[in-house]
Amino acid sequence: MNTIAWQQGFAAGRLGKALDLCPYFGCAVWEWICGYLDGQAKPLRLVHDHAVNP
Repeated sequence: MNTIAWQQGFAAGRLGKALDLCPYFGCAVWEWICGYLDGQAKPLRLVHDHAVNP
């Protein structure tokens, strides 16, 4: 497994980027897409109005 492709796909999915931004060809496409889907399942949340304790 190409973990770099998966990690880049995961990051793209978490950031909400478009699926067609995949830079890979061949088998690595599927690894990127799997990472992307996993990243979409765990999107980043905006945290605001959150008290910070010193």
